[in-house]
This record gives sequence, C-alpha cells and structure tokens, in this order.
Amino acid sequence: MRGTNLALESDAHRATGESTWDSVAAAHRAVDWPAEREGAAFTAPSGATRQAFD
Repeated sequence: MRGTNLALESDAHRATGESTWDSVAAAHRAVDWPAEREGAAFTAPSGATRQAFD
C-alpha cells in the first residue's frame, strides 16, 4: 500500500522457560520459517538468520 505508514506499539516482557521458547519456535514454523531452538537462540537451515536472546 503506497503512501501508508503503520506504527505498532506494545510492551515487551522477558520470556523464560523452555516451554515458552519451544512455543515461539513452533509459531515461527507454523508460518513457514523453519525455526529450531538451541538454548536461548533460534536457528534455521539454509542460511536463514540466527537470532540469539540473552
């Protein structure tokens, strides 16, 4: 949509616990991003970006 600006605001909360990380990875896989959890990091094959959260 040309000429459209969109701003989203929200609160961020620290996520802890393996089940939380597994749920986030599963949500990414549900939209075709092949995320896997390795500790507190998300990884993916085929050169996809790795994101680590400390």
